[in-house]
Formats: sequence, C-alpha cells, structure tokens
Amino acid sequence: MNATPLVGIGMPVHNAGRYLREALDSLLAQTYSHFELAITDNASQDETQAICREYSKRDKRVRYHRSDRNLGAVRNFRRAFELSRGEYFAWAAHDDLRAPRFLELCVAALEARPEAVLCCTGIRIIDSDGQDIPESIWPPTTRPVTGSRRDRIRALARARYWYDFYGLARRAALLRTRPPQLVWGFDVVVLTELLLEGDVVYVPDDLLLYRVFPHKQQSDVLHGLTGPGEDLVHTSWSELTAELLTAIGRAPVPLRERLMLELDLLVHFASRNELVRRGIRDDGFPSARRAFARGQPLRGTELAALALGVVVARRLQRVPATLSRPKDR
Repeated sequence: MNATPLVGIGMPVHNAGRYLREALDSLLAQTYSHFELAITDNASQDETQAICREYSKRDKRVRYHRSDRNLGAVRNFRRAFELSRGEYFAWAAHDDLRAPRFLELCVAALEARPEAVLCCTGIRIIDSDGQDIPESIWPPTTRPVTGSRRDRIRALARARYWYDFYGLARRAALLRTRPPQLVWGFDVVVLTELLLEGDVVYVPDDLLLYRVFPHKQQSDVLHGLTGPGEDLVHTSWSELTAELLTAIGRAPVPLRERLMLELDLLVHFASRNELVRRGIRDDGFPSARRAFARGQPLRGTELAALALGVVVARRLQRVPATLSRPKDR
C-alpha cells in the first residue's frame, strides 16, 4: 500500500473545451503523484467529453463522470466532491492552473500541522491568454490565511475576491460543512464554514494560477448555477450575508465567540466592505420580497433587517459631517 495520503481533486466542467487540456496537464504534471482526479461533466456539448475520455484512457488517475442533463454548477460542485476519495481534497476549476509543486507543498504543510483544515498558497492572477494581470488592473485582496478564527473571518469579510475556496482541505473537515448551497456566492459560504472548523496553513509560493475574465457579466455566472428550467439564483449580497451568518451560527465554537463572529461579519462585511454594502442597499428589499413569496418569513425578515440596517448605518455616518460644517455666510 502507498504510505502517502491520497488526495482527491474534483473538477466540475461544462463546455470547458478551450482551457481544459491546459488545466489537466498542469494537474497531471504534479510532483506529488498519489492523487485521483474526478471530472464531473454537466452534459457538455462541445469537445469537453472527447478531451476527458482521452485523458482518462491515458492516465488511470483520471475518472470521468458525465451527467445526462445539466445539473447546474452548484450541484456539479457537490457531485465532484461526492465522487472523490482521499484524506485531502481540492476543487479545481477547468480554466485555472497549478504549479507542479502545488500538491507536494500543500500536503507537506498539512501533514506538519494536524490542527490545520486548509492549506492555501500564493496566487498569480492570469488573463484569458495566460498572461499575468498587473495589480493596477486587478488589485490584491485580503485573504483569510493567517491568525485566529476571528482574524480569518474579518479578513474574509474585508475581501473582494475569495480564491482560497480552491485550496487543499482535509476531507474530514469538509464533511462537517454543508455542501455547496443554491445561493450566489456558494463558494464563499463553503470557505467560511471551513475557516470556522480549524486553522489554516499558508504556503507563500505562487502555486495557483487563477484565471479571471474582467469583462464577464454576472448574468453569465447566474445562468449556470442551476440547471435549465429551474428558478434562477439571483445576485444578492444580502442573501449571501444571511448564508454567512447561518454558517457562523452552526460553527462548533462557544456561544460568546459565535456572537462576536456574527458581529464582526456584520461590521466588516455588511457595513465596512463598500462593495457588499452597496449590494445590500440595492438588493436587500427585493431579496426580502422574494423570500416572503417563497414562504420563508424568517429569512425575509432577516434580509429586510439587513437592508434597513445598512441604510440607517449609512445615514448615521453622514450626520457628523453634516453637523460639523461651518454656517453659510
């Protein structure tokens, strides 16, 4: 038997032909070889199926699973995890790349820190052609990779991008979190629940090449989260905030700490994170109405309270500036 721990990698795909070969090559070139790659195909209609079958025949570590119908991205991410095995697990996007030592260094870091549930690495941001994107165009963001549980939640709340969903996690810790939820920002929810399970270890080397598409529209993402014919998931910062509060509410921490974490999230995510605050201001009340229409009065009340709180807090912040102005002369 192989004495090294088995790593499971889950790659959800749908019409992924353009970047798929490059992503697969980067995984199969890993210096740490004791892993399995489970590809879950959401009924792709391009060359994705042919590429996946080619690679599964070439390398026995690649296992290809094709759905008869498009389940939507959220369920496909769930399926990628459910069909994988191993002590450690990572989701892999079909258009991202991993440096050859990604698994080697992440496994070593987690083996050295039994209390850690997630290993994150340095990141390079690349464009559609694989070229580095300068910080002036895609600025860095805070990352929840160091410090206490409270430090990590604050860093997550202040962020604008949440790359560490694609880190290497302990499967046992992921099994204690909820599977990806049918909500816009499901990856942030999973990451939050994982951060609450234990410590994070950080490898500073730039081992994840994260591909971004600056001109991609939110509608492009939303239409892929659920399957055809299902109700669309709406862009809703307020619903995401509510799910993050739910994540904290179910965390395995003492009540006092849980309350402090919820307060931190409200302060640093819903109030001080300008991107989120604007989003809640715009979508809070429409999201509340949708929740009431779905027969979810408690969630509707929560969403309305979030929106009202953002509006009131914003107005209160403006009061001192108004009162301190000198009189008109």
